[in-house]
Amino acid sequence: ELPLLTDTKITSHLNFRKKQLQSLQSVDRGIGSIIRALSSAGRLDSTLFIFMGDNGLMWGEHRLTGSKDCSYEECIRVPLVIRAPGITPRTESSFALNVDLLPTILDFANVTPPPGMNGVSLRPLLANPATPWRTDLLIEHYQSKGKNFRGVRNSQWKYVWYPSTNEEELYNLVSDPYELTNVSGDASYA
Repeated sequence: ELPLLTDTKITSHLNFRKKQLQSLQSVDRGIGSIIRALSSAGRLDSTLFIFMGDNGLMWGEHRLTGSKDCSYEECIRVPLVIRAPGITPRTESSFALNVDLLPTILDFANVTPPPGMNGVSLRPLLANPATPWRTDLLIEHYQSKGKNFRGVRNSQWKYVWYPSTNEEELYNLVSDPYELTNVSGDASYA
């Protein structure tokens, strides 16, 4: 239902994205300095690095710009990079959640998490990609003003419900990875 982006808006957002990527170069240089300092001190091989964004950001996908509180993949999938002692580099497709970070840090620090702590350490998964892992995750967004949602996602499906409007979205992420065809109203998916 959103209007097409105008050429002016597209150009504006492309320029904004270019500036974001340019600013990221200083982050790369800073990380390089930290790695060189740790290497010089002989501490690189005992250091845990975790790099993560705080949210995804829409750059025009679904005709949304600047939004970071939507249910689409661009908003909910946040880059996470972990460099840990003894871990072989690879790309992992299993679900990691924000609540997993503290248990992971405590595990690498050999500290027992307090009882009832949410999340699980990613260390077993990082060490062995065959480790049994969660297959579904809850996605939700709540704010006093705005479009709140609750949903569940797995490797094939994403279902989202918007309580204020009682709207639903259902996507087959295998056949429709860009979430372009909402099949929630299709009786064959009931």
